[in-house]
Amino acid sequence: MKKSTSILLGLSATLLLVMGCSKDSGNTTNQQKISTSGVTPTVVTGANNGGNVTCDEAALANTLAGGYAYSTGKQDYPFNSSSFGNGVSVTTDGTFVSWSITPPTGYCVSNVAVIVKGGPNANVYYYNNGESSDSGLASPVNASGNPAGLSNLTICYNLVQCSANEDCQEETAFGGGIAGAGNAWWFALDASASGSYPIYAGQQAVPGASVDYNATTDQITINLGSQMQLQNVSEPVKVEGYNILPSSRPAAGLFELYKGSNLTVQGNGSNYYVVHLDVEVCN
Repeated sequence: MKKSTSILLGLSATLLLVMGCSKDSGNTTNQQKISTSGVTPTVVTGANNGGNVTCDEAALANTLAGGYAYSTGKQDYPFNSSSFGNGVSVTTDGTFVSWSITPPTGYCVSNVAVIVKGGPNANVYYYNNGESSDSGLASPVNASGNPAGLSNLTICYNLVQCSANEDCQEETAFGGGIAGAGNAWWFALDASASGSYPIYAGQQAVPGASVDYNATTDQITINLGSQMQLQNVSEPVKVEGYNILPSSRPAAGLFELYKGSNLTVQGNGSNYYVVHLDVEVCN
């Protein structure tokens, strides 16, 4: 009887040990924040004692031959979008970061590394397929299970001349998941919840392009993808908010919420947003 009791106690102890190990293996502190477009960051420590990572270190970790030709430099938090310059736009709520790059006319984005520093390390989000915007980036997750406090941000990138042989067609585009009413086609996005919606150019969804909405920050991020670019006009991006959707396609020239070329736009608490774009779609 004593022998049976000892065996049972031994099995119980072994089971508890296995359960404890399984619980530890699922510790969320090891899970970094994936961006809105699905990019998983790489934690890079760098040689700096404070944990700051340079563009050269980011390029080395990405095995990018030649490195990054352009950099915004290290921008300490709090910062504003205009501090980055050269067509780079950044917004943040103090935890999550949205970014976009509008290259000069005739140039396209090729590679980007966004270094999000917080705590003793930095998350580096890599983009190697011509992406020019994203949102939902954060610093490394610490022992609390949440991203460390945002310390600074650096964006490293390369530009290339857009191919002169590309077959590009100027189009009117709308981003959203709600088909608008009336005779002319258009789309709107529902601001009741966060979501990612297609961008339609010439009534066709453009592969790899999206309009991402963050309901927490009331922020709209436009991702043009690799087949589309803004037209070289003064205000290719126009956004308007509505509490009740119009009964026909609204005139983009009368939009008041935003007109310009930024790919990240702050909302105004509306129930719906209409995102109108003047674009070139290239094959």
